[in-house]
Amino acid sequence: MRKEKVDTFQLLALIILFELGTAMIVGVGLQARQAAWLTVIISMVGGALLYLLYHYLYNQFPTLSFIEYLPEILGKYMGWTLGLVYVIYFIYLSARVLRDFGDLLTNAYYNYTPVFVVNCIFIFTVFYLLSKGIEVLARVGEIMFGIYMLLFLIVKILMFSSGIVKFDLLFPILPNGWTPVLKSVFPSGVTFPFGELIAFLMILPFYNQQKKAKKIGLLAILISGILLSFSIGLDTAVIGPDSMQRSTFPTLEAISKIQIGFLQHLDVFFLFKLIIANFFKLAIFYYAATFGAAKLYKLPNDKSLLFPIGIIILFSSLIIAGNFAEHIKIGLDFVPLYIHLPIQIGIPFLLVTIVFIRKKIN
Repeated sequence: MRKEKVDTFQLLALIILFELGTAMIVGVGLQARQAAWLTVIISMVGGALLYLLYHYLYNQFPTLSFIEYLPEILGKYMGWTLGLVYVIYFIYLSARVLRDFGDLLTNAYYNYTPVFVVNCIFIFTVFYLLSKGIEVLARVGEIMFGIYMLLFLIVKILMFSSGIVKFDLLFPILPNGWTPVLKSVFPSGVTFPFGELIAFLMILPFYNQQKKAKKIGLLAILISGILLSFSIGLDTAVIGPDSMQRSTFPTLEAISKIQIGFLQHLDVFFLFKLIIANFFKLAIFYYAATFGAAKLYKLPNDKSLLFPIGIIILFSSLIIAGNFAEHIKIGLDFVPLYIHLPIQIGIPFLLVTIVFIRKKIN
């Protein structure tokens, strides 16, 4: 049994913050233009189905993390090798989240600050919290979730109050039919951000109420999907679908248009939201990589790997792309098809099939 525990509301908060993290920076389904919000809703359904796949695996090995039961399913050597692949995957996604956040801050706020400095401060803040354990991370997430939702509500109320929302920009909803929507849904919409929940297979063994894991996970996906869809739809109604596609940070551009008397330059609310959500998204991936590596090498204390893996994540975030435009292009064109698809869908489906067949035979 795990000594550290995560309770129901903490798990719910962590999943929602995780889902809204970088999705709020770069957007989801923007290729579908006015129907981007609809893309998120459909992708959310696909994400829920993926979570059921992940939950099936968790339900078979509730006390073990994903890396620990891979050898149980595939055998010692193949399971260990695949576990290493997932550790590298979690490190890579950690680096992408860190790069997203670093480029946002340096491009929008700190133009003369090297991205290395921003990323360094961010990764070591996450390192400090993770060194206190997953239970402390969950407790802090519980508090930060309340602050995040308050900021989210304030920003949306100010948008409506300022009179900048023009719902006619959302019509016609399907100017080019369903084709752009469906292309945006799969694979990119389903895999990002919903399929990234595979990282929670490293967290769920700490959850103290196994029977509620399915319901809480699906509820969190529903809430995060609705919030993300609402946010993207509202941003589109403020700056229009063309600007949503062209803008580097569309949500930031939409918020910058709020002007109510002396209330201007309210993008600070956006910044606080992103710091909270991206902090926990990075923390989950970072922890999954560290905990997984410790299990692979049978180390008694996973905290001994926090620092070296943190350094790997930091420098990886700087070399994965030459600039932010290249970083986004890789994330939209290459990663969903060639990395997310096999790791989030292909391999878990194969594992579920093997486990299911074994159960039937036995």
